[in-house]
Amino acid sequence: MANVFFNTLVSVILSPLLSLIIKNQGIILCLHSVKKQTDTSRTLSRMAITDSFLECMILHFKRQNIPIITLEDALKKIGQPITGPFVSITFDDGYRDNYTDAYPVFLKHKVPFTIFLTTGLIDQTIPMWWDALEKIIDDNNQLKFKNQTLNNLSSSEKNKNYSTLSNIMRSCSQPEMIEYLKNLINENETSFTFQSTYGHALTWDMINTMHSSGLAHFGAHSVTHRLFSTLSKTELYTEIAVSKQRIEAETGIELQYFAYPFGQPDEIGVDAPELTENLDFRAAFTTTRKALNRHILDNMYTIPRVMIGRGSQNILKLQVNLSCLTTD
Repeated sequence: MANVFFNTLVSVILSPLLSLIIKNQGIILCLHSVKKQTDTSRTLSRMAITDSFLECMILHFKRQNIPIITLEDALKKIGQPITGPFVSITFDDGYRDNYTDAYPVFLKHKVPFTIFLTTGLIDQTIPMWWDALEKIIDDNNQLKFKNQTLNNLSSSEKNKNYSTLSNIMRSCSQPEMIEYLKNLINENETSFTFQSTYGHALTWDMINTMHSSGLAHFGAHSVTHRLFSTLSKTELYTEIAVSKQRIEAETGIELQYFAYPFGQPDEIGVDAPELTENLDFRAAFTTTRKALNRHILDNMYTIPRVMIGRGSQNILKLQVNLSCLTTD
């Protein structure tokens, strides 16, 4: 409750000064998971925010007269002289809480948003391994992995282990990743089973319900959420094309947008933007932390977004971070 009060106070009193700095900048936000503020049974993951902060953020932008618009409208604005700041909100992966915890907030405030779907998560053919990995690391003071025992007590040790293991798991083949995850679950203290790691994504019914509201829009985010820079052209084509076909088949939506599953330039690789364009997407989105400008029209397949997660849950910090963005 105190955090909500502080964020509201900052939004009303201090943010008008900082908003002058971001005048005439468009920003696309990249979120992942949203958890209920009142749910104390689950630790907030690195890429999650609470529903109360999501609402504070929306109200903050409204108080500053910063419109929250669709991706389509954001891209239209890029091609015109920008007369004021604007924001577009996107989500990656397709967490189930996007429906249970975030969607009611967007409905309440009549705000549009876009979710980029990883179809293997929706179809439950792949586990949400990064979520499981984080829970295992958070719950253990020592970590057993590949015949090693890693110190895992301090925050710095946990962050280091998460970085090391996630880099291994996202770079390997799908069967290897699944084997690593099974071993981690079996060898360490966990409150969940391997099978339960498949049940944290949206369902097609949820997706279609949100789409019928007119507020929710959808794009593709690959089939198996692999690191694109490690894949062959054939593998890339399958990840991009099949995810597009699957979503269109289940929703009837003609998809126009794609977001890379790992969105930094060295993670995307050199081939994916061209393949995405060849597969008739209008634009593709990265996680390069920049504001928007007209030069983005020169390459519509590497559009920047700003990631918002657990560490960003403070309106003043958010506003300062956004004010420091460049368009270069």
